[in-house]
Amino acid sequence: MQETHHHFQLIKTLRLLKDDITFEIDFENFRHHLWILNHFGHLKIKSYTLHYTKTKSYRSRSTAEFPRIKMKKTVENTSELLQYLWEKCYQVHDLKITFENNWMLYSLFGRSFRIKTNKQLERDQLIKQLLTIAGPISFEMENLKNDSSYMIMNTKIGSFLSEMNNDAE
Repeated sequence: MQETHHHFQLIKTLRLLKDDITFEIDFENFRHHLWILNHFGHLKIKSYTLHYTKTKSYRSRSTAEFPRIKMKKTVENTSELLQYLWEKCYQVHDLKITFENNWMLYSLFGRSFRIKTNKQLERDQLIKQLLTIAGPISFEMENLKNDSSYMIMNTKIGSFLSEMNNDAE
């Protein structure tokens, strides 16, 4: 995958789903943003599915093919998973994790993550934590509505969340 533009934002959009416990966070390319898994390192993994391909190295033949492979390694948490991926030359294609506390995290179309928590309070705290890491973004959690999408807008005076219009409705 060739990148043609620079990424100046960690997070591009935030979407709250209809329920009170699920949200999507868009990075434009989740493979470059597996750092988010660090924020789940304290949770034990119940099950996970990860598909990858080995990346081409300078020693690879030009005709070498790299099939998609399902990872079989057993890991206890996302910190252990990230450490393993760090040591390998893998291109991660998709990921789905179910934690023992029943939170779920999975990739969507190689662009974003969907995260499902157990309670609205947990969802809201996690959103605040991730947006704080993304930069000083001005927003009030109680002003965000379910089933709405928000884009992070950057201006001379700072960053804020702006609700996106859904013209399809």
